[in-house]
Order: sequence, then C-alpha cells, then structure tokens
Amino acid sequence: MSHSRGTFIDLCLSGRAFVDEIDDYVDRWHKGGTGLPLHEFLGLTRPEYSLWSEKHRILEVHHFEP
Repeated sequence: MSHSRGTFIDLCLSGRAFVDEIDDYVDRWHKGGTGLPLHEFLGLTRPEYSLWSEKHRILEVHHFEP
C-alpha cells in the first residue's frame, strides 16, 4: 500500500481493507519509507492511536461501511 492510496482507516471506510488487516499495515510501516509516524500512516489521531495501542479490539467495535 502506498500512502497516496489512502491511510489504513481510509481504506477500511471505502471497503478496500478490513480491520483485521491492521497488523499487515503496521508491518509495512516497519519496513520504512513512509516518512510518517505510525499513527498518521494508519490514519489515526494520537489519542485514537493511544486507545488502539491499549485496546487492539477497539476498531472492531466500529462498523466500517463503504
């Protein structure tokens, strides 16, 4: 995924990614080259990222529909 195609959250909202794929996106971020902090790469604000890092299942509560 290139960042120009949207963040992970953008892709979830458009139906092009699924919440359970977040670890794949984190792995892509770890490989480098984005120039972005992880929360921005995923499309999360700092508070959202903090909440997700404490409670990974929090994204499953939200229903992402295109």
